[in-house]
Amino acid sequence: MTPPDAARLAALARRLGVAPRLLPVLAGRVAADADSALDAARLRAELERLRAAGAAAEGAAALFRLGYAAYAIDDIDRALDAVWTDLRGGER
Repeated sequence: MTPPDAARLAALARRLGVAPRLLPVLAGRVAADADSALDAARLRAELERLRAAGAAAEGAAALFRLGYAAYAIDDIDRALDAVWTDLRGGER
């Protein structure tokens, strides 16, 4: 992300009254129902849901910041655990 993009996202977040880190969560909620028009009423409702979600919204935002490699590391850990368990005859 370039500095001008970051500034624009920060300005959008301020205008919407949410933290910039919550913008991807908001975008995901809007995209999940792409067939519905995004008018002012829907945007207000989504923002209220986002604010009411509190810790859950923060958790979702944290997942966005992990990046794809974090998921790959989890997959590798599970695969290694399965191999290790198999080698030990089912014992961990």
